[in-house]
Amino acid sequence: HRGPLGIPGGATPGKLIMGLKIVKCTHIVPLGINRVQVTPAADMGFGWALVRSVLKNFSLAFFFPVCFSLMFLPYSRTIYDIMSRSIVVENNYRFNRNI
Repeated sequence: HRGPLGIPGGATPGKLIMGLKIVKCTHIVPLGINRVQVTPAADMGFGWALVRSVLKNFSLAFFFPVCFSLMFLPYSRTIYDIMSRSIVVENNYRFNRNI
């Protein structure tokens, strides 16, 4: 799916600037240091993105220490990422800047 201005979806503006995106994740295979293979690594779709957003906002509002779970869980995932079957990955998409 494409977001605004033809940019690939799966990222908020902040994640886009940082070169990150969120993909669907049901299985992770370690490939070495700081490298994993994520399957299916597809677009989450509106439903799962909504679930992730609600879980994230609820955990930040009522259970603030839950967001620190990324320091203790494998692959720096948070509880809401695991519950919504997603993972944050580096995005290979690059802007064409004529600067």
